[in-house]
Amino acid sequence: MSEKVSVVGLGKLGLGLALCLADSGIETFGVDVNENVVNDINSGKTPIIEPVYQELVSKLDGKFRATLNHTEAIEKTDITFILVATPSIGDGRFSNRYVKSALKSLAEAFGRSKKKNHLFVISSTVVPGSTDKTFIPLIEQISGKKYKEDFDVCFDPDFVALGTVVKDFKNPDLVIIGESSPEAGARVEALHQHMCENRPKIARMSIISGEVAKVSLNAYITMKISFANTVANLCERIEGTDVDAITNAIGADKRISPFYLRGGLAFGGTCFPRDTKAFMTISRQYNLDPILLAAVEAVNVEQNKHLAAIVKNYLADE
Repeated sequence: MSEKVSVVGLGKLGLGLALCLADSGIETFGVDVNENVVNDINSGKTPIIEPVYQELVSKLDGKFRATLNHTEAIEKTDITFILVATPSIGDGRFSNRYVKSALKSLAEAFGRSKKKNHLFVISSTVVPGSTDKTFIPLIEQISGKKYKEDFDVCFDPDFVALGTVVKDFKNPDLVIIGESSPEAGARVEALHQHMCENRPKIARMSIISGEVAKVSLNAYITMKISFANTVANLCERIEGTDVDAITNAIGADKRISPFYLRGGLAFGGTCFPRDTKAFMTISRQYNLDPILLAAVEAVNVEQNKHLAAIVKNYLADE
């Protein structure tokens, strides 16, 4: 693979992406604003506790390097991934603060560079429309260079879980690429084909379609979890029923699948609640009442109350 890659943001997911790219033989640079993170990586230590990270950092010692300097990402690589935090804000949307900060530093370096082409890839989860309306104009304004003439942009979200980051990057079920042009999308696809150990479904589409697809996937999963919990609560009221037998049976239908179809705990974690809320906020922004996702969220809230009541009653009987 002749393309050289940089990854900006060496947190829990960004470091995993960088390590997987480097481990596949792609020349990769990591960029982070935290000097301790950079120093740890360059001294052969992982700053993040995650399976396989230390093994890969040690294995790639001398082959993968981290830097504080965004200029190196521009001058020494052809493609730059931005995978930084996009924390939720009060109304359910995602904050673009850290993505914009990373792009500002990269665009400044790009503006000083004599390079004529660079591909920027946004991998952070963002509110649909952010790339076209905010990120691309920001790069143009700061760098003084022209979109689709001097640089391209793609949206390439991750679908990984903490605890299995390396496994998930190397063996995804799905890769979504929102592309500014077929040529730019093909370059990102080639990286995934080189890095992946399996042959995932690669879906290429417009940038904004990719942004919507990312939040839609997680919103669908939460709907499936809430449905399974609804079946479980019904089974508690119908003597002789077994929710696991039921969900195992209907999950065998290929139209449904067994994944995330098990009654029990409410959904939680870092992505499911916020992506569901973001989907609802985005829907309202476009004058669409998110009736379905509002019901999913309501079921989830009630499930937590229901499980708390079960525990409380159990302890009262002890």
